[in-house]
Amino acid sequence: MNSQSYGYLAALLVSLLGSSLSMLALPWFLLEVTGDVKYTAVILGVRLLPVSLSLFYGVKYIDRYSKKTICVLSDLISALLVFAIPALYSVSILNVGILVLLICALTAVEQVNHAGLGAMVPDILKETSIPNERLNGIIGSLHNFGDLVGPPLAGLIIALAGSTVALVLDGITFVVSSCILFFFIKCIPVASLRDDQESALDGLKEAFSFIFRHPQTRYVVIPSVLVNFLIIPLLSLILPYLAKTSFNSAIDLGFMISAFGCGALLSSMIFTTVGERLSKSWLLIVCTLTLSFCFLLAIFAGNVYVVMVLLFFVGLSVGLMGPLDDTILQTNVPEHIRGRVFLVYSSLRFVTIPLAMVLFGFLLDATSIANTFAFMAASLGISLVWLLANRKACEAV
Repeated sequence: MNSQSYGYLAALLVSLLGSSLSMLALPWFLLEVTGDVKYTAVILGVRLLPVSLSLFYGVKYIDRYSKKTICVLSDLISALLVFAIPALYSVSILNVGILVLLICALTAVEQVNHAGLGAMVPDILKETSIPNERLNGIIGSLHNFGDLVGPPLAGLIIALAGSTVALVLDGITFVVSSCILFFFIKCIPVASLRDDQESALDGLKEAFSFIFRHPQTRYVVIPSVLVNFLIIPLLSLILPYLAKTSFNSAIDLGFMISAFGCGALLSSMIFTTVGERLSKSWLLIVCTLTLSFCFLLAIFAGNVYVVMVLLFFVGLSVGLMGPLDDTILQTNVPEHIRGRVFLVYSSLRFVTIPLAMVLFGFLLDATSIANTFAFMAASLGISLVWLLANRKACEAV
């Protein structure tokens, strides 16, 4: 590894710590400002709507400029937006409307930043002998490590200093991340100058067309969107409901999520070590089969320890799929459209989350949690059949 690789990983780690701060500080701050959980829920839900906005406009510009430039500028803009929240609140200017605008803008800018960071990896690897799988495994490990360490650290900061200070520290992490990227990452020129007359719709069509016409990218994007559609509600809605109604323990909820995180961290470390020697298509099939089997067994889980074991294997599968998806996309997407493809891929994974939350909320309310797990297992079963049917076409590329 060279200085670019270490700089990229350092910037990513700082960014992940900042994400953990905002994950806890924003809801806490919203509850303090609005005093109403309904307003807080609506604002946090609305923040995902700009994903489509960043998708539509981001594809027009993300491949026209160096990924370093995109990431540095988006980090600095994010810092300004985060700093604006406590600053406006301190002078009594902040209201719900301004707060929603700031949070929505922050979400849109972060989406472009994440796409730029993912598309930057092949450029960093050009001057190293590191396999793509190894670096993506390390990146996945950092994500999972951040998920384990970040929330308790953020909770401690909020408890000791308050949500306003946590938001300020979050803004500082954006500034630090942009400085690391600026000084450690070389400014690699774009592969080709995009047509200035090209519309955002043309760029969007090109990215979608590549994803769904290219066998290998289609092979990973469709299951990835479905898994994200299931996993986010699992962690943020289904497990809290299970802990409340079946175990009546917040401590059990913490243990369940920790079991998921431990599995995800372990699998990303495994991918770092042996990922380059594994068949990508069969790995994706095995992960999907494991997820479906775990959700099927969850129907009959009678105590928290069984659920924790199942969640460990769920985390193990999800932790493998993350770096696997990134590796296949980085390997197969041409450089001149890589940014827009990553932006579309990232947006597809998150734009359906509000629908997923509503769907699983109604499922839990209208039926039992066992039937909800059965629905999740069946959905992955259909995905598994599709993966098996298309495996040969993927391997032939």
